[in-house]
Amino acid sequence: MIHELEPSDFSNVTHLFQGHKQYVPVFSVIDRNFPGRVFVDEKDSPDTALVWAVSRWAYIDGDPTNPWFNSSFAELIQDVIIPSSVQMGMNWFELYTPDSLEWMTAIETGLSSYKPEKHHETVFTFDEQEYLALRNAYTLPSGSRIERVETPILPQRARDAPFVAEEFKTRTSFGFRLIRDQKVISICRSNGLASGNEFMIDVETFDEKERSKGYATAVGRALLDYCLEHGYIPLWETTSDNIPSRKVARRLGFVEHESYPVYAIEF
Repeated sequence: MIHELEPSDFSNVTHLFQGHKQYVPVFSVIDRNFPGRVFVDEKDSPDTALVWAVSRWAYIDGDPTNPWFNSSFAELIQDVIIPSSVQMGMNWFELYTPDSLEWMTAIETGLSSYKPEKHHETVFTFDEQEYLALRNAYTLPSGSRIERVETPILPQRARDAPFVAEEFKTRTSFGFRLIRDQKVISICRSNGLASGNEFMIDVETFDEKERSKGYATAVGRALLDYCLEHGYIPLWETTSDNIPSRKVARRLGFVEHESYPVYAIEF
């Protein structure tokens, strides 16, 4: 049977997700920094849990042989995850899993009717000394400027969802954007998935023709300088085959920490 926890009980799943940097989004939900839903086998002493940072991704951990998972996982996807995703205007769902054969087998079996696509993600941790050694190698691209910005942690489609609490609908996160000719070229920000002083970075250069020109590196450097000044610890996450993103990460002093499988379905 599926049980959905009330926010006051989210901490009941803490023990299942400790020890991995990839789970900062999980703890952002547990800490009530980001809207989420938590599903478990047992409310008081869960052995398996799925934590969904709504509008983003879900994470599962615990016992992959748990009877709850085998009997209820497909029901959870069909009856809860898909309808809720559609309410937010989403036609996809991504599930981050532990890097173990047991979990991969369980997920591929549980999602078999949806023909899931599997890829691998890597989380990078920030090496301050590496960053400082590289920092002076890059200058702000000519004709551009950088300014601090606050951005909503949720897209509008999620802010309108009935299961998103009011406290999250106006919540913002800090970041920096690079402007050239009065146009925003690139942005680097906390995506709101934060726990303690750690957070996940989002970085984007909007126009494909403007990529590979140093804008992402420049705006990322502004964010990292801000982190060093205020005691924040950023994490960089990207797919294993996203070579441009991985190159920017290394230019900014990030180093590979761990990789793990992610399953995506469309509906």
